[in-house]
Order: sequence, then structure tokens, then C-alpha cells
Amino acid sequence: AIPSEAFNSLTKVTTLTLAEGIETLESEAFTGFAISSLVIPDSVTTLGHKFGSDGKISDIVVSSMKNLQSITLGASLTADVVAQSGLNKIETLTEYKVSEKSTELIAVDGVLYSKDMTRLLGYPASKADYNDEGVQTEESKTFTIPDTVITIEPYAFGSDSSHKFLKSIVFGANVKTVELQGFYQRQD
Repeated sequence: AIPSEAFNSLTKVTTLTLAEGIETLESEAFTGFAISSLVIPDSVTTLGHKFGSDGKISDIVVSSMKNLQSITLGASLTADVVAQSGLNKIETLTEYKVSEKSTELIAVDGVLYSKDMTRLLGYPASKADYNDEGVQTEESKTFTIPDTVITIEPYAFGSDSSHKFLKSIVFGANVKTVELQGFYQRQD
């Protein structure tokens, strides 16, 4: 297990790759940590109560992860654990990646889904695509939910101050359920 505040205030470290064998990331494990990339090993099955299992990431954890842009989720994390993690409250997140060994999760163009793509688990709050001139592409201002998606999970679209680049969301033909706070405090 990685205990609470294990990486407290490591402000100069920007990338963290955890070793295989770790099964739990405890609450506030990354308090004050300035990482821009986090790779969660395939062995991790549990995200501590403030980093996941209570359905929220605490403000302390979110505010301490202001530089996190990319997160790679390990093979042992289930769609249910991730759906309740609140990872989309991290406003600097630009992409999700998933271990190729995962039987439950998949990332397509940086967006996180259940492996069968029936559950939308997370749209990164700072996702945007740019052309060669550094201008945001029109395509990245609109997100079309795939027709395979049936459920939009809690916090899939983060908070009201998230998604500064996303201007339009088009529902796929088969969306039947938007879970509580799927569009948490979205005001645009």
C-alpha cells in the first residue's frame, strides 16, 4: 500500500511510476505532489477513500494535483472503482491511458470507457487537440458520445470550472442513464 501523504510536497518530481505489487493507493497519497504523469501499476485494485472509494476525491487531493495531465490506469482497476473515483475533478487532466492488460477499461482518444464501451467513465477536464499552428481544432470543441454508451457515470464530466475547451456535447443514440453528478455542476 502507498499510505496517506507518502509523497507529501515533492514539488520538483513531475513523473511517477509505481512498482508492480502495490495493491492500494491510500487517501491523500499524493498531497502536495506536483506530478504531471502518473502510472498506476496493474497490481493496484483499491483507491483509498479520498482517492476513490467514497465516490469523491477530496479538495485537498485535487488541489495538490494541479499539474497532473496524464494518468495511466492499471489492469486490476475495475470500472466500478474508477467510476466512483472522481478523477475528472482534476482540472489539468488531458488524457486517460489504460494498461493493455485491462479487461475492464479502455481509453479511446484519451477518453475513458468500460471495455465494452457501454459506460462513459471520464472525459478529461483539459482535453483539447491543436493543429500545427497551435490553434484548437473545431473537432475538439465538440464531443460526441459514442452510440455504444448506455450510461454516463458519476463525475464523467467533472465540475463547472472544468472543460474550458469543450463547448458542445452530443449524446449518442443509446444513452439511457446519466448517473448522479455525471455532469457535476456543469453550467455551460
